[in-house]
Amino acid sequence: MLAALARDWQAAAHEPPDGRNKWDRNRAAAAWLWVWLAGNGVTLDFGQVAAGIVADGLLIGASGAAAYRAGGRPDTGAWKPGQQSAATDLVDVLAPAAAASMAVRADEAATQLADSYVLTLGRLLVDGDDAGQSPDDVAAALAAAVRDREHARLLVQDQVTRAGGRGSSAWCSANGVEKGRWLTEHDPKVCPNCELNGLFGPVPIGLPYPSGDIEPPAHPNCRCALVPEA
Repeated sequence: MLAALARDWQAAAHEPPDGRNKWDRNRAAAAWLWVWLAGNGVTLDFGQVAAGIVADGLLIGASGAAAYRAGGRPDTGAWKPGQQSAATDLVDVLAPAAAASMAVRADEAATQLADSYVLTLGRLLVDGDDAGQSPDDVAAALAAAVRDREHARLLVQDQVTRAGGRGSSAWCSANGVEKGRWLTEHDPKVCPNCELNGLFGPVPIGLPYPSGDIEPPAHPNCRCALVPEA
């Protein structure tokens, strides 16, 4: 399938790169790819995976917020990552509003995961054009991207962090905590935006920090968390 995709892409008429930045070309390639996938009966269904990721992330955020406020360790009982049903039950106790919106959050995460993969593949199509690669070389690059475990890990980590921020916010709202803090790792890897968010002080739940974000992540591979004001 990937070989056919690469051949069809190179056979299609594309606008010349002159006057178009790389980001716009990547997005155009991704849009073309969505049409190609639909026309060939290919669907990217991340629904079940996303539901599990969101359930785990919401629990991590809600239980972490409760533990931070109490000065202890998160209490998640016998739950282990990947146990979606157990995570859902615990979130329903810790942050009912988060549990009620879990299906919506999972749909959002599934869409974001699919978009991320298609954009990555679109970028590789454009890279192949720029490098003058053959369809077989482009197909090999696409296959490597699909199999890239590190890329998959980073995408999942971002979704867990996003759900964790929402879980923490929901716990705060459910327990009368009006303000939260942006907690960083306090190391040299912290980006300037996240460092400023952390230094800014408590912010009312649901309002943005200086970066414009209401809760982490502020960027891909963000390691920050939202915690209740002590």
